[in-house]
Amino acid sequence: MLPFEYTLEVKKDEIEFVYEYGLKLYFEPIKVGDESILTKKGFRLLHPDEQSYVVVLEDGKILQFKAYSEDKYKITAIADKNGNRLNFMFDDRRNISYITTQDNRLFELEYKDVIQDTSTTLSAGKRKKQIIQKQTILKKVRRIKSVTEHIFKKTILSITDKAQGKKEEELLLTENGKLLYLQFHNKQLQAIASYPKAAQAEIEEKSKLKTQESEIQTLVSYNYSKEADLIEVKDRRDKKSF
Repeated sequence: MLPFEYTLEVKKDEIEFVYEYGLKLYFEPIKVGDESILTKKGFRLLHPDEQSYVVVLEDGKILQFKAYSEDKYKITAIADKNGNRLNFMFDDRRNISYITTQDNRLFELEYKDVIQDTSTTLSAGKRKKQIIQKQTILKKVRRIKSVTEHIFKKTILSITDKAQGKKEEELLLTENGKLLYLQFHNKQLQAIASYPKAAQAEIEEKSKLKTQESEIQTLVSYNYSKEADLIEVKDRRDKKSF
């Protein structure tokens, strides 16, 4: 299970945290501004505001979660004690679509729908007259198809807060996690923003985007069997398979 697949769900009497290998841990419900400690694991859960939770792991890693429904939260950032940080953006199907790093590298994840065979064998009757029937169940699932890095030829300009003295040339990712960048797609440059839709009109008035050309480099591609099992991870740069 990849770090960006970690989830947090707030239930009536507990908060369920799903992390490595699908392992589930449970915290006591907490109010805004409080924290809960899972003594056996040494994990801490913080609730800084209504829309977010923070999980601090035993090794010092910090996981930031934001609400995407009334009681379910998706991870939006992960950081370690050395200050390294990854930020995640989601597509309309709630899959990670982009990852940015603290040094302003931008990665795009492309997905594909595959059909997974979840067939089961049913048996009934006594041993001598046992009836065995195979029930075929096909399920459509999403899998990562490739990971691509966007390499910009020029410095990316983003919205700045002049009152705080920030420089445009230094900002691709702002401190509050709001992202503004230029995506090279279908031979056209497009401005993409993670700001709420209600705020986009105001942002467009205050900011003039300068288009920048970019190159894309597919780093890794994933191949699957007919049963949707991962069979190959291929490094496109040196054509190695893992």
